Amino acid sequence: MPGHFSALFWRGSKPSVPVPFGYKMGWFVVRSADTAKVAQTIGLHSQTQASWQDGIDGAYTRGLTFVTPPVNGTPSALGPGNKVQWIAIVGERAMGSPSVSLVSSDAVAKNVARLSSTFQEAQGFATDRATGYVHWIWAKAGRVQRYFAYVGNRGELLTNGGPITGPERKMPFPSLLKGEWQPSEADVMAVASGW
Repeated sequence: MPGHFSALFWRGSKPSVPVPFGYKMGWFVVRSADTAKVAQTIGLHSQTQASWQDGIDGAYTRGLTFVTPPVNGTPSALGPGNKVQWIAIVGERAMGSPSVSLVSSDAVAKNVARLSSTFQEAQGFATDRATGYVHWIWAKAGRVQRYFAYVGNRGELLTNGGPITGPERKMPFPSLLKGEWQPSEADVMAVASGW
């Protein structure tokens, strides 16, 4: 993930209140409590301190990347009692190319795998309403474990690799034939909250 990217970066001992995100956006989640290491690993330069609200606004409206403060569970919360800390990287670089092809999705999956090499575990999610594109990717120790990507406006399943996970079993697609189900933003959010 080399390169120079403008970023909004949380710094400080008193983080602001988390702000919801996920719809019409791409994001990575890594198992870490070290925002500086996360920013360095993804090659963020030109960093500016930001609150949750400013960071999420910058990701949505200015194409910036926001590295969140560590939170317990994923931003969608893994559930009560989870002591694992996660940091989210929110922004277009977690989305893939606007052309939404298998090549751009594979590039995102490679980034998730690279992040998991450094941080033990990483996940990637995205939704795009204009194309109906969605993806969810999970990697551990440098290897992609689960990878799903779909382009709704073309009805095209880009990839569906790895064993179906618990949150996905609650969706209709494992039991339907190809073309009978179109994943939605809500499905991405369900997987994100379940992983």
